[in-house]
Amino acid sequence: MADVPGLGWSCPVVWGERGFRHFAWCEFFRKPRVWIDQRREQFQQLVAEVGSTCSLFRDKRSMPRDATWSQHDLQEPIDWLNQLPRPVAILACDDERAHLVLDAALTLGLRVPEDAAFMGIDNDEVFGRVSSPPLSSVDVNAVAVGYKAAEVLARRMKGRRVPARTMMPPRGVVTRQSMDIVAVDDPEAAAALRFIREHACQPVTAEDVAAHLAVSRSTLDRCLHAAVGHSATVAIMQTRLASVKSDLAETDLSLQAIASRAGFASVQHLANLFRERVGVTPERYRRDMRH
Repeated sequence: MADVPGLGWSCPVVWGERGFRHFAWCEFFRKPRVWIDQRREQFQQLVAEVGSTCSLFRDKRSMPRDATWSQHDLQEPIDWLNQLPRPVAILACDDERAHLVLDAALTLGLRVPEDAAFMGIDNDEVFGRVSSPPLSSVDVNAVAVGYKAAEVLARRMKGRRVPARTMMPPRGVVTRQSMDIVAVDDPEAAAALRFIREHACQPVTAEDVAAHLAVSRSTLDRCLHAAVGHSATVAIMQTRLASVKSDLAETDLSLQAIASRAGFASVQHLANLFRERVGVTPERYRRDMRH
């Protein structure tokens, strides 16, 4: 099964890097589901660990299978959305529910992602495409989960012992327009984060960011610390590592090519930083994402 802590970890971190400080969770299921409980509880725990609170919306109605919900059906999520602080980052238990609540936000007149940023779980490409704006989602690495399930089943059929539970790490967050925004009030911090997102994979430094904004390095770091809790150097590193993770999971590029694309001066620098920050080597991360 997909690693629930991995799912929960990715969302507050990715949103926190973009300046969000208010978080919310929504779910729509008539009967309890263990996997929903696990996702919700992990998300709440990790939101608390980044020093924020999490608003909950839990609707016990079943989802319609052959039609979209009416304005009347949407009234409860609309009322909930209307009382949330803004800007708010909203994670749904899966992509189908995220699509529904995104529609409720648009019906309410909220700007997405400026007032409310949305993310689902599962990276269902259908909902990613049909949502307007396109829906961001956590890729749970479903193909690898399927292969592992088949492997476990084959071992059991041969009478071999298998683990009671095997956890597969998610591939990460697939960012689409529904959350593609820097949510900070300080215009200088927002400009700095946009510049970093656009140029971090070039040989750019914190001094380059400061020069772009025509401020001193110390002023830049104070500004970013107040807005997102870390320095320009850390923001550059986080953006580069996100690029590396994507390339490791999605491409067959060599580590040398990936390091170059992400703006690292050497493979060794990338490997050392990746192990320090992610906890495994790049090679192990790639294997975990593929199998």
